[in-house]
Amino acid sequence: MIRLGYPTQNLTIPASTNRTLRLASLSNIEKVRGLVRKNVADLKRILRWNADHGVGLFRMGQALIPFASHPAFAYDWEAEHGEALRETGKLARNLGIRLSMHPGQYINPGSLKPDVVERSLTELRYVARVFDLLGSPDGVAVLHMGGAYADKTASATRFVEVMRSEARILPYLALENDERVWTVAEVVRTADILGIPAITDAFHHDLNPGGLTLKEALDLSLPTWASRG
Repeated sequence: MIRLGYPTQNLTIPASTNRTLRLASLSNIEKVRGLVRKNVADLKRILRWNADHGVGLFRMGQALIPFASHPAFAYDWEAEHGEALRETGKLARNLGIRLSMHPGQYINPGSLKPDVVERSLTELRYVARVFDLLGSPDGVAVLHMGGAYADKTASATRFVEVMRSEARILPYLALENDERVWTVAEVVRTADILGIPAITDAFHHDLNPGGLTLKEALDLSLPTWASRG
């Protein structure tokens, strides 16, 4: 069965799970708390609308908890919003809707820079904690592999070395091809090493096919999802 979905914002209701603020305002605890409450409340609204319209997948905004992985984050978001997230996850399961997130382009565990690697892991751990609180064992954190730094083999090796010990993140992680650097075949090789799924993005593949037809790319990536059932 094919399930269709969309990301972040519903323009029909309208509702968004991606409200954020300026970093300079992060110390305003009441403002941050209010934004998170609105994001989670709208996530519930979107889930109900999706169920009524046959939409089985939804990608939450990365700023569901804005700047949650930032060292200056103002309070314990897990304690403050954990119960609301648990209720939301239960609603998603009852409605049969699978949830995902997509950390942005600056999340690069294979970077040559240790500070970038650490920030990337902190952001991915935040995503994993969101899925933990939602109680979503089928949640998916979609990630690109980042730069090649003139040596794809070395970059892929670094990515694997960094990620293979991240036991909290790997159960949710799925790697996606991109339009410039990593082809489906390359992403599948790395995903196989880590024992995680790979995604074929058809639009990225059209720009960076690596000599494969779309069918050949799908034939490579779809079997990687067997471990997720």
